[in-house]
Amino acid sequence: MGRRKKSILYPKEIATLFFEANKVANIEGTPFIFSNECLHYVKLEKNPLQVYLGRLYFHPNNREIEYINNPFGILEEAANEIITRAKELPPQTRAEYCGTVNFINCTINLYTLEQLRASSNIPATYHINAELCYPYRPTRDTPYMDYFLQQLTGNNEVLINRFWEMLGYLIVPDKNGNAFFLMQGANDSGIKEFCDFIKSLFTYDKTRNLTFSQIGQAKAPKVLNDACINVCENVKSKMFSPKACDQIKKFLALEQFTYLKTDGTYDKYTGMCKFVFASDHDITLPQIDPHFESTVVYMPCFYSLFSGPAAQICLPSLIAEKDYIAARALMAFYALRGNGYKFSGQGLDICNPKFKYSAKRKYDKDLYVAEFVRDMCIIGDPQTIKCHTATLHKAYIKYCTEKSYLYYVEQRSFTSALKRCCKFLEKPKKWRDKREHGENRYGFERIQLKTMQPLKPLIKRVEIFYV
Repeated sequence: MGRRKKSILYPKEIATLFFEANKVANIEGTPFIFSNECLHYVKLEKNPLQVYLGRLYFHPNNREIEYINNPFGILEEAANEIITRAKELPPQTRAEYCGTVNFINCTINLYTLEQLRASSNIPATYHINAELCYPYRPTRDTPYMDYFLQQLTGNNEVLINRFWEMLGYLIVPDKNGNAFFLMQGANDSGIKEFCDFIKSLFTYDKTRNLTFSQIGQAKAPKVLNDACINVCENVKSKMFSPKACDQIKKFLALEQFTYLKTDGTYDKYTGMCKFVFASDHDITLPQIDPHFESTVVYMPCFYSLFSGPAAQICLPSLIAEKDYIAARALMAFYALRGNGYKFSGQGLDICNPKFKYSAKRKYDKDLYVAEFVRDMCIIGDPQTIKCHTATLHKAYIKYCTEKSYLYYVEQRSFTSALKRCCKFLEKPKKWRDKREHGENRYGFERIQLKTMQPLKPLIKRVEIFYV
């Protein structure tokens, strides 16, 4: 028998072989490939793909294919061909948007509670780095976690439940809670170890550690693309920048971000990242922002207990229990969702964030308008929460007079300041009759005084004739 002749592969042939050997999907316009190691889809990027193709098809020991000394041109064309074909596939929606959580050993749907085996048929783009263990026994399977939280919170049951709800909310792709987390306490209270444990629940490529000031920078949307969680265990800056506050609110509102890619094209994505910040000092805000402050879930850590040998064994002990911790946190999330995403202790003074405000705007009237909204108003559904502009203005003047604050005398100036402080408010609408209650017919939706009763329905005048 003669020696078998080697063949030369061309870009289109390489792309065909690649699709036959791998499961490729088009998820929201982006090419993904299913990883048999981590059992979820990972992004198909050009440079890593070229390296993979070179090792697979142009290795010197491959006797079936002729080795080319300079195959980079062919590899680049093959990678472009693969990415082009992948983008032509029918687009799919991320499984996380449908309430699917991918664990190492199974996939669970948060709405139907159905458990499935992880497979390429489920377009999941990340997984929780733990095996879901059912049933679990809290008193036996998570003893160190129970001890850790008791020491961290001073054995406060409300705060312990709050930490379990926090973990449950972080590991699921549900953002209806519209919240991010701020942990405050001493350095040796266990905050750093707890933050490291949170990051261990996610794969390395899905975690970020941007500080609050870095989130306000222009390159932040590009860095946070495809990230599941951002954990910063040491916030050094005492001042939260206005740009960072706006960026956080956009992520919580699931707005779309656009950033410039390295190849000169623009990419869009929906911000699904969740945020955890930890600090050992008071945080200063540039101004009172009721909307931003309502999204903060404050996690106080009072006691300094984890130092020396205790701190060294803390993280390994928590990781050893993470399979059962994940199951228990998931059950805490179900309870949180059933309670309307109200975290334990909400409304208690111990769970209210302790913010300071910049002295630069001490005498700014807008600061007092925002403070009035925070202390005297409620924000809610525009169908049921409404209030006349004149009613708000009268209450605002009374509030400022009692506190000896400067205030806007004209209603028009007050209305403009209110819209600047509460950007979620739209232009006042004509939704009530001028004659009723002696008020004007313009009012705001989504805002109301705490002391107000629901507005009565509009009563039409009816004339009755008797025969």
